Amino acid sequence: VAGDALKAEEVLADPELRCLIDPGRPVAALIPHALQFTPDEDDPFKSVALLRDSLAPGSHLVLAHVVFDTRPEVAGPIVAVYRRALGRNEDTRRTRGQVLRFFDGLDLVDPGLVHLRHWRPDNPLTTRGPDRTWAVGGVGRKPAP
Repeated sequence: VAGDALKAEEVLADPELRCLIDPGRPVAALIPHALQFTPDEDDPFKSVALLRDSLAPGSHLVLAHVVFDTRPEVAGPIVAVYRRALGRNEDTRRTRGQVLRFFDGLDLVDPGLVHLRHWRPDNPLTTRGPDRTWAVGGVGRKPAP
């Protein structure tokens, strides 16, 4: 089921969702590289919390987000590209610590919220280290109550 992560209420109320997914069973919610374009004024933390809290125990939240902790010198040019592409002037950069907030209440799956290359470090295509990338990703599992 496709939807806007900032409109979790609409996604959760979608009749197709209920036809495809039993809300009482574990599922995975995927938010790949969308939140990095969302300014804090749109309250992405609240939207993700609503989605996250609606998930059944055993469900997973998967997300990726650009951060500039290891490469602050590239933040300005990249944020400028985002601004032009989105037609907005807000600064949407976040640190790894801020992105970690999206996983509040979840148990992070190993290796945690890390640079994407660290998810499969044995892959021959991931030869560059975190100093050459700025995207992190994580998977959080909703524990039983």
